[in-house]
Amino acid sequence: MTATSHRAGGLITVDWIIIALSVFALFLLLATTIRTDPMRLGAASETSEGLRILTPEERLVAFEDFSAGPHGWATGSASTAQAATPGVLGPFTTGEVEKTYRLPAEARRVVLTIDLYLSSEAAAAGLRVDLDGVTLLRGLSVAEARAETVTLTPPDARGPGNPWRLRVDMAEPASTLTLGVSRPEGEGLWGLDTIWVVAEAPTRAS
Repeated sequence: MTATSHRAGGLITVDWIIIALSVFALFLLLATTIRTDPMRLGAASETSEGLRILTPEERLVAFEDFSAGPHGWATGSASTAQAATPGVLGPFTTGEVEKTYRLPAEARRVVLTIDLYLSSEAAAAGLRVDLDGVTLLRGLSVAEARAETVTLTPPDARGPGNPWRLRVDMAEPASTLTLGVSRPEGEGLWGLDTIWVVAEAPTRAS
């Protein structure tokens, strides 16, 4: 005999309640598994809040906002003029900082995004950003040899209060990337705000 629940205007059987719950559970399952076409690395893959959205083929190699300190960074030659700023590697007056990132063995593309802290545009004079010994940026000018793979976005283009953003898009990267940022002399302060390293690799079969 089927159990029933009495309601005004009729009866609701337990069977119908189970069916309704099953349909609802199926709807939730479909909602969590159905996805739109993934965005490629070259497409816009950041939200308005600056959060990066990874596709199934992307691997987050590193995300650094320096809230927990400069892990793995060589900063011995960099000189500071004041106490460290929370969430920033630095700020520095002169010197060099460097770090090596290890990429997945199957990586076929990598995007490196660097938010540069500058106390003013004048602080960029003499600044240099190198990747694996190749200069990407001198001051606020992208090195001509890497103009097709490197872009520099000023703060005004991203909204008030944002740092300068350097984006490097590389195909067929080596197994490691060594990033170096330096300024031998100059006025004002410089540092690193946030860094993302995202590699594109084939999706492993489950």
